[in-house]
Amino acid sequence: MHTRISVSGLCFPTLDLAASLGALHDVGAGWTTLQARKFRETGWDRGIERVESSGIAVAGLVAEFPEDLGDPQTWTVSRAKMIEALDAAAALKAPTVYSVTGPGISEIRSRSVTAFARFIEPVTAHAKEVGVELSIETTLPSFAWVSFLHSLEDARQVSAMCDLGLCLDLFHVWDDPDLAEYLGEAADRITLVQIGDCVFDGTSPEKAVPGDGVVPLAEIIGQVARAGYNGVFDLELAGPRIDEEGNVAAARRGVAFLESALALE
Repeated sequence: MHTRISVSGLCFPTLDLAASLGALHDVGAGWTTLQARKFRETGWDRGIERVESSGIAVAGLVAEFPEDLGDPQTWTVSRAKMIEALDAAAALKAPTVYSVTGPGISEIRSRSVTAFARFIEPVTAHAKEVGVELSIETTLPSFAWVSFLHSLEDARQVSAMCDLGLCLDLFHVWDDPDLAEYLGEAADRITLVQIGDCVFDGTSPEKAVPGDGVVPLAEIIGQVARAGYNGVFDLELAGPRIDEEGNVAAARRGVAFLESALALE
């Protein structure tokens, strides 16, 4: 497998950590991103040991998001979960931990931004202490239940304000009008690029195996690479179409697409 291809553990959402690692071996993954939640369920030390013995390198961990930015009394627990993920990433020599902002707390966006900035400040400080890049991900508006960042301009502002990197999930931003400008001006903030195609079921976007949908992924991957991004391209597939095909089979086809796209670089 190409050394810049990663297969996310999110491709196998129903599997525990041990089974996820087995599925990653089945598709030949050399790199992966993994959910911090699965380490917590397994036990942090045991989970780290399992990953280290698997021979699969970790490009990043997915931290749980703050579920209620409007209630500071919940922040201690949410921060602690993020800090646990950062410590595990440091132990695994993973370069980044990413998450989403959590849902907004007001129709006035600035109030959500202010609350998130207050929430994330000590987590960012810990990230710097352990040498792991903390990143945020922008999402489609249909994912407002986990994030209030729905454009690259939103992400640019908040990542700069809070000194965060950006996890660039192309499923969510491929048609953002600011994508080319962002790549030209802020590519150094990108810590991870995630790959998934998009089809429209009625009016709702649905994730698909690369090459099955409408996203010009090969072209965008080339743009990202030329902008100076030198990390992995992380295949992230989930949803009804993926379940119907089978997670491992879909991941194998996604890897084959990425092999072809990266061969052009």
